[in-house]
Amino acid sequence: MPSSETRYDNLLVRREGHVAVVTFNRPAKANALDHAHLADIEAAALAFREDVETRAVVFTGAGKHFSSGADLDGGGPVPSSLLERRRLARIGERATLAVFDMDQITVAAWNGAAMGGGAVLAARLAGPARAKRLAVGGERIAAQELLAWGVLDALVPPGELLPEALRWAGRYAAKPPIPAQMIKRSVNAIVSAQDNAVMHMDVDQNILSSMTADRAAAVAAYRDKTEPTFTGN
Repeated sequence: MPSSETRYDNLLVRREGHVAVVTFNRPAKANALDHAHLADIEAAALAFREDVETRAVVFTGAGKHFSSGADLDGGGPVPSSLLERRRLARIGERATLAVFDMDQITVAAWNGAAMGGGAVLAARLAGPARAKRLAVGGERIAAQELLAWGVLDALVPPGELLPEALRWAGRYAAKPPIPAQMIKRSVNAIVSAQDNAVMHMDVDQNILSSMTADRAAAVAAYRDKTEPTFTGN
C-alpha cells in the first residue's frame, strides 16, 4: 500500500502500509484543543471508518507536548444562544467518541504533557481514586508514576518515542485484523458501558463552570502564575 499524507488545518495524517500516524499540529499552542482542532480530530477519526487497509493508528503531538487541553484563548464560532453554545460545546464529546469508536488499534505516543481533554484516556486507565487526583486535584503526575499505575506501557527517551510507538503499532497491525478489531471493540464496550449515559453531563458541567467567577480566577492565576482564591461563585 503506497504511503499518503492528508493535511487538516490543525493536524496531519500520514499513512504507510497498515499503520497511520495522526499528529496534532498546533505546536505554538502546545496542541491546545479549540473548536476547530476538535473538529479536525473528529473528521480525521471518521475518515478511518471505511479504511480497511489501516490496522493501527498512532496519535502524537507536534512539538513539546501531546496536548495542553482546552484552548484558554477560545476561538471558533460565537454562539447566539445558550442552546447553540451547548450544541457547539458537544464537539469535544463527538471527537472523543469518534476516536474511541475507531475499529483500528490506537496507540498514544505521549510526548510531554497531556492535560484536560488530552488526558481523558489517562484518567480512565488510572482507576477512580487516581482519576480524582488527576481530574479534581489537577496533579501533574511524573511519567515514572504513570508507568507504575499502568497508564503508560513504556518510557523511552524523546527521540525514540515515535519509533517505539510505531513498533507497537506494527505489532498490532501484523495481527489478523478481524479478530483483533472485534476484540478491541468488545473490550471497549465492556469498559465504557456507562459512558453514553453520562457523556452529555460533561458538556453541561463544563458550560456551567465556565460561567463562574471561580473559573475566571483560575484562568487568571494560571496565566499570572499566582495562587487563586475561590469563593464558590
